[in-house]
Amino acid sequence: MWAAKPAPSGDTEPKRAERCGTFTTRLAALTGLIAIFTATLIGTTFGLVASVHAQQGQASRAQPVIVAPARTAEVVDRIEALGTTKANESLQITATVTEKIVNIGFDDGQSVEAGDVLVELDRAEEEAELKKARAFLEDRRRALERTRQLERKSITSTEDLELRQTELVQAEAEIERERTDSEQGFRAGRHGS
Repeated sequence: MWAAKPAPSGDTEPKRAERCGTFTTRLAALTGLIAIFTATLIGTTFGLVASVHAQQGQASRAQPVIVAPARTAEVVDRIEALGTTKANESLQITATVTEKIVNIGFDDGQSVEAGDVLVELDRAEEEAELKKARAFLEDRRRALERTRQLERKSITSTEDLELRQTELVQAEAEIERERTDSEQGFRAGRHGS
């Protein structure tokens, strides 16, 4: 069955020793694998047997049970937590003017309708600016009238008269701008826009 192979020609002593060393190493590795397999198989068998015995021991012991009649009742789950809540809807109101707020016409969380007065603004500064613009307009009217009289007497030039008319138009435009700013500030205070 096993026959020794004739040594190839040119086979030297070191080559033969090398082949023998390789065979010995392979044999040792194979023996180690067989030992590991056998140990695993034995350990698994003992584990299964111990598990079956443990289950049989638990099944033989009876567990105590509390018995009570069934009834209906309200169940309340109470949860306590720390955190921050956030509203589903919110509105951020910003003013288009920089006036002091005199009165706030709503409470936090209160529903409001379109047209409700939300805040009242202090209008003293706007009224002072409007008064100043009116005074400047009146001054420009008087200056234009003086220049017209001087122009009729040929004491001043037509250019001076045109300059005074331009200044009057600018003063009237300033009055209109102040009125518009005042009205916008008032609407911002009334409607929150």
